[in-house]
Amino acid sequence: MVSGEFFEAGTSQGYPATLEKHGVSLLLVTNGSSRSFDPDALRVSVRLARLPRRIHFPGGSMFTTSGNDQVDSLLRSLGRSPKGSWISFFESGWRWTLLALLVLPVVLFLLFSVGMPLVAKPLAAMVPDTVKSDLDRNVIEFLDNRVLEPSGLSLERQTELTEKLARFSIFSPNARLLFRGGGLLGANALALPGGTIIFTDEIVELAEYDGELVAVYLHEIGHVTGNHAMRNIIQMTGVSFVLGWMLGDLTVITDIALVGAPVFLQKMVYSRRSEIEADTYAMALMPITGYSKKCFADIMEKLSAQHSGKMDDFPDYLSSHPPTRERIAMANSDQACSEVRSRPGAKQPTPGEFVGSTNSGPFSPVEISPPEIASGSGIKHSEDIQAGDSDYSAIHKVAPAYPRQALIEGIQGYCVIQYTVTSLGTVENPMVVKEQCTHELFMTPSLEASLKFKYKPRIIDSKAVDVPGVENRFTYEIMPFEPDQL
Repeated sequence: MVSGEFFEAGTSQGYPATLEKHGVSLLLVTNGSSRSFDPDALRVSVRLARLPRRIHFPGGSMFTTSGNDQVDSLLRSLGRSPKGSWISFFESGWRWTLLALLVLPVVLFLLFSVGMPLVAKPLAAMVPDTVKSDLDRNVIEFLDNRVLEPSGLSLERQTELTEKLARFSIFSPNARLLFRGGGLLGANALALPGGTIIFTDEIVELAEYDGELVAVYLHEIGHVTGNHAMRNIIQMTGVSFVLGWMLGDLTVITDIALVGAPVFLQKMVYSRRSEIEADTYAMALMPITGYSKKCFADIMEKLSAQHSGKMDDFPDYLSSHPPTRERIAMANSDQACSEVRSRPGAKQPTPGEFVGSTNSGPFSPVEISPPEIASGSGIKHSEDIQAGDSDYSAIHKVAPAYPRQALIEGIQGYCVIQYTVTSLGTVENPMVVKEQCTHELFMTPSLEASLKFKYKPRIIDSKAVDVPGVENRFTYEIMPFEPDQL
């Protein structure tokens, strides 16, 4: 017999009751009356340590009891196996509890520091540009209302810097530059998920030479091309999900994802790995700009001095950033930042010319040639065009983004893509032409760029028709910026 309380459906008033076996049925006795139930019609909660057990009856009534052992014995007498939870199993002995206390922090650390970054990287790459742009707009609105101030820089200075830094936006075609008063942020620069880069007035005024701002800009471009902000948001959401699941409140996920993202991005601290990636990216591309890598070291020293050395207050193993002293050492150079580097006698490739996959050095300058239809492809697209008809022609073409890894490693080359120009003037079924792509890094950006092409369709007998077998050669070239371009 099991003693406990019985609750009628729809009430919170409990009555003393007992539950016992009666033949092949269960007999519930309460207030001097009894009722018989089919054991198969009952739903018994799993055992969880010493928490009260609940037995649900048809119609919504419920019997609760703290006699877990008696309930298990009653179920066995009826031929049913009592179910226990895995939590109850581990709580049954202190050894398991101690093991869980030791293992759980390690598991959570590996999950948050290794597992989630691995998952966040491919997920961030799948986020559409429109979503990132919407996020940028929301973050900028939040920052303008709560943190930043209108820029006090003259329009001439803003235009000068925008035009100078725009030359390096070929490394990230979606990048755009904004200027704001720093307010509480002071001298700083921010990179948002959609490619928006914000320079505060204070960091512009702190820089002695424009080369220092070029270094900061390339560092932020490194964050954009590495998708670091989007990866951080995904990791933050993942951490929220795990904590919400552990604490039993998943509403925190929507609160953070929908409301907290702008706040998070404003206060965001990139991981050491992300900062090292962005630093490496900037260092690899600084020689391309004509400025010395020392520009990055100089601006880091000034930022560190402005923060009174606090950037290195934490021990290396506690700091989320690489130590400033290490970053400065990595960027030091014999050439002063004020000097604009040139390469006398450097060969200037003509647009469309294949330079090859070997360079004079790993950090050669780069310029992306506009996409051009390859000549001499052997395809006669106009062979059936008669008088009164018209052939297809390109209306809009988009240059591909130079692959990040290819830039860092100094890889050059080309990739030929074949596709169908549809009767609507769009591109369908793009594919890489066999043995016509010098490096696999160029395949994806070439395919993505070709899908954005727009054409005037071919007209035959007054009707637009598809044109298969159209080829386009995307050339990825590395060539220097001349000093007079800067």
